[in-house]
Amino acid sequence: MNSKASGYQYVAANTNLNQPESSIVPHVSLFIVQIIALLLPPFRGRRAFFGLLIIGLTIQTHLEPHFTNSVALAQPFTISWSYYMATLVKLLLSGDEGPEAHFWRLNSAEKEALEFRAFGWAKLKWALALIANQRGIGWNHEVKNVPPVKTRRKSVFLAAQAFQFFKCMLIADLLGQMSIRLFYTSPNGQVGQMNSKYLTLHHNEMRWSFLKSLVFASTPYFMLSMQYAQFAFVAVAVGLSKPEVSKLSLVLIKQP
Repeated sequence: MNSKASGYQYVAANTNLNQPESSIVPHVSLFIVQIIALLLPPFRGRRAFFGLLIIGLTIQTHLEPHFTNSVALAQPFTISWSYYMATLVKLLLSGDEGPEAHFWRLNSAEKEALEFRAFGWAKLKWALALIANQRGIGWNHEVKNVPPVKTRRKSVFLAAQAFQFFKCMLIADLLGQMSIRLFYTSPNGQVGQMNSKYLTLHHNEMRWSFLKSLVFASTPYFMLSMQYAQFAFVAVAVGLSKPEVSKLSLVLIKQP
């Protein structure tokens, strides 16, 4: 098969990866530090100490980001900034009273976290929900113009999210196999021998170019939808969230 006629530019792939030169510890620590900061009782100097600690770890992770060559392992940390930045803001702008005096769930008592025992199960649920629910769905800092969602039984919600998870997983797997064929298979039929520098959506035939664009654009949507359904299932199953809150969070996250 002629590479020009097929729309490919074939160059042998470079499979020699550099050895990771940094540690995963600062990346994991960013998540742990946020939870500890919220689990502790309010005390003078908490926001300064944990604010500087989060900022210091953030700088460290950006100065030495190469801790793995595994895309699967690195992926969760690529979006970690959206969590630790939100937590940092809540800590710094809450004064010495702390986030406990400013953030509570609408179906609970005002300033509920002030009554929770430090490092107790109730405060852990409050802290995890505050970190994960970035749009404040069901909280006193909920975003404006939130569309109403019907209340659903827990069993119905879990079944729906399980179905959504497996549906998106199967479609994402199909798209992944198509990506291998369209992007990573060279004209001579060798899989994984396309140099990533030459990956392109262009093809001499418009129908193939359209298919490549469709696969490229659809893959992350179904991969993320699968993860959202998975996290919503777990959050509701263990009691961290309510069905209507989790469902609404998924709707808002998917909106541009």
